Amino acid sequence: MGVWDGPVILVVAVIAAYWMGVLVMVALARRWGAASAGFIPAEHLERLMWVAWAPLIVCWVVFPILAATQDNPPWALPSVADRPAFHLVPPGVFEHIGFLAVRWMAAVAAAGALALTIACWAKMGRNWRIGVVPDDRAELVTGGAYRWVRHPIYALSVLLVVCTAVVVPIWPMALVAGLHLVFMNLKARNEERHLERVFGEDYRQYMKRTGRFVPRWGRR
Repeated sequence: MGVWDGPVILVVAVIAAYWMGVLVMVALARRWGAASAGFIPAEHLERLMWVAWAPLIVCWVVFPILAATQDNPPWALPSVADRPAFHLVPPGVFEHIGFLAVRWMAAVAAAGALALTIACWAKMGRNWRIGVVPDDRAELVTGGAYRWVRHPIYALSVLLVVCTAVVVPIWPMALVAGLHLVFMNLKARNEERHLERVFGEDYRQYMKRTGRFVPRWGRR
């Protein structure tokens, strides 16, 4: 039943490691005295977002497993998943590269996104929060990846879910990827409003020289 091929196995392992890592960070934050670390939303807007976002995360975890274990649409991997995908280029170009290879590249990119995320978690350290904590006074982290991007963890999570959608090319997973991008953008904007209230002009200057999800080259 289904197809537990290499790319699916790798991306399922990466997703599991990612969310286990989030839980570990929550536990560490609580140990360091950060109360819930935002795991239980304190703001009304974040509570509303969490109601919709939590099921989306469950779908992100479950859909690749369904794709690997089911033989019927919309869950089963399409037949194109292991067939050549480059038919519109001149003969001889990419002739040995099929969609299976593309899926492998996406799975490896997902693993890379996880590694970079772990580096960002380490850089945040005691200042890591999963959500807005109104009375919290964590320090503003601007080193490492945060030197160029305000929300590298969110950017990497978007990359990870897009890679998942490439590895598992079914429309429910594509929908999850699209909605996740929307929620990450809303969450990032909400956090920026909070951080601007807390850090004032320092954060406004930081916003001017960094991008939300991608760097603003030349504005260092």
